[in-house]
Amino acid sequence: MPDTSSSYDVPLSVVMRLAADAGVTMLSSGGEISRVEETIDHLARAYGVRRVDAYATPTGLLVSGESGDGSTYTIVRRVPSTRNDLARVVAINDLSRRAFQGRLGIEEAQRELNKIRTAPPSYTPGMTALAASVASAMLAMLFGGAPLDMMGAAIGGLVIQSVINEIGARGWGAFARSWVGGFLAAAIASVLHRILPAMSVDYAVVGAIMILVPGVAITNSLRDVMGGQLVSGVARAAEALTVAVGVAAGVFLGLGLGGF
Repeated sequence: MPDTSSSYDVPLSVVMRLAADAGVTMLSSGGEISRVEETIDHLARAYGVRRVDAYATPTGLLVSGESGDGSTYTIVRRVPSTRNDLARVVAINDLSRRAFQGRLGIEEAQRELNKIRTAPPSYTPGMTALAASVASAMLAMLFGGAPLDMMGAAIGGLVIQSVINEIGARGWGAFARSWVGGFLAAAIASVLHRILPAMSVDYAVVGAIMILVPGVAITNSLRDVMGGQLVSGVARAAEALTVAVGVAAGVFLGLGLGGF
């Protein structure tokens, strides 16, 4: 464990920017609040910061550090959007652990963090669309759907994920993405039912929209609330509710236009 009582030769501003960058990257990748704050604390203390105060919410970060000579440095960062990339969360968590154990210099930590931040997503849009298609088909089967229903759900899942990848890259919000996804699920199932009357619209829609369920947001909101992070927990719960309402509204409109 490093000697956190020393001031090191690293400027306080450099250390705090490193810690803040790591925290923002974790937040934007779907990391839970407690882990983000703990990572910031470990990174700052690893390089000699005497006192660290980190306050994170799903959309912002406030970090303040105090060095051994009493000087302070405060950073406020905004997190405009998030996407689930747990590989980044794990990589930054490992980086902070090695830094806290004294096995990583500040310059090496900066290089590693920049590499993590600029690395492409773990899975390409095509891979996520294919995975969504398979998942939708399997979910339709789990709910009791026949092979024809699985096919309808698979087509819906493929189209939904492809469209969401595109509009997400254009900066569309969570509600808009979920609304579009729900509408596409219902519209595609309605059209396929006209072509293949034996296909169940219900199973095809349910299988396709399950990939839109905000499972990570719900899980993180519960973890935050149980961990005492009430503001973040309520914010994530509100996000999950917004997504659910968007999906329901989209499905309602799609089925209505399809005559169901």
